[in-house]
Order: sequence, then structure tokens, then C-alpha cells
Amino acid sequence: GVVLVLFLVLLGLWLSLFVIEPTEMAGVRRFGMVTTTQPLGPGIYLKLPLVDQVDRLQVSLDILRVADLTMYTVDNQWVKISIGMTYRIPTAAVFRLLYQVGRFGSFGIRENVEPIIADRAMRVFARRNTIKISEEREVIANEIRQAVTARLAELFGLEVVDLQIAKIEYSPTFVASVETAVKAKNDAVAAENTVNRIQFEAEQLRV
Repeated sequence: GVVLVLFLVLLGLWLSLFVIEPTEMAGVRRFGMVTTTQPLGPGIYLKLPLVDQVDRLQVSLDILRVADLTMYTVDNQWVKISIGMTYRIPTAAVFRLLYQVGRFGSFGIRENVEPIIADRAMRVFARRNTIKISEEREVIANEIRQAVTARLAELFGLEVVDLQIAKIEYSPTFVASVETAVKAKNDAVAAENTVNRIQFEAEQLRV
């Protein structure tokens, strides 16, 4: 009997305790109503077993990688880009994300943030000529970073620490046109060199 009582007490205690990790913050709901007035930081807490539900959110510095976004440029070419965004969730945004955005009690970073990155990147690339993208890569990344930072702060209170274009892949037609242009330029230089050589040799013969 004593063992059973002790087991039930320990089980009750185990079900009553919950731990918030150093990388997390959390809120608690009782019968669907939020009972915490402020986000809970790292530590050990008590809850009512089977009644209280703990909602956790990763708030530490993290990276969201978005691969193979197709962009269209002002000259109707497509390029595929990959973006890496470093971000963190400030304390002030925790309850807003958990209880006012998307699914109640959880916040999916990718499903909420990726469409905004794609949209803001498309707007920036739509004003660019494909031939200039390579030399303007840093400027383009800065424009996307500023636009994404402003929108994510406005919608979710997210803090963007950095945003970089990790990869740019050009369409085969654009690559072919560049190769053709380079070949034509090289052919022209070679032809000019030939003319110069013939002139030089002719002059040498006259001497």
C-alpha cells in the first residue's frame, strides 16, 4: 500500500513538473485559456497534471534556409536563388506568435516566414536586369534583407540578424547567351589581333 501511495505521489509530481530549456520560452493554457501573464523563461515550473498545457517556442538565434526560389527579372529571365536568414524571437513577440498568429499554441517559422522571404525577394529581382545580378549581388541581398526585416517585425515581431543570398543559378538560355557573347567578343579580339599581326608583318617587309 505504501509503495502504491509513494508511486502515485511521485507520478503526480512528475506530471506536475515541466522544464523550459535555455533556448526556449513558454506559455501555459488551462482548458484552452492562457494562464501565464508573461512568457516563462528557462527553469523548472509546476502545472496541474492533465489540465494545463505547456506551449513552447524556440527563441534562441537560429537560421532558416530557403532553397530554390524561382525569381523573374525585368528582362524576362528566371534565376533560382537560395537564401539563409539568421533570426531570433524577442521576449515581447513570444505570446503574439503562440496565441495570435497561425495555429493557437504553436508557431511554424517556415510556413509563416518563407512566403514573405519569397515575396520580398521577387519584388527586388523584378527590378533587376539578369546581366547585372552578379555584380549587384550584395546590393540585392541588402534590399531583400531590409524589406524582409521590416515585414517580419511588423507581422510577427521577429528580429532578423542577417540575410544572405547563398546561391544564384541562372537559366540555361541566359548562360548560353552569355557564352555566345563571350565567344563573339573573343572572336572579335582574335580577328583584330590577326589584322594587327598582318599589318606588322607587312611593315616589317617594307623595312
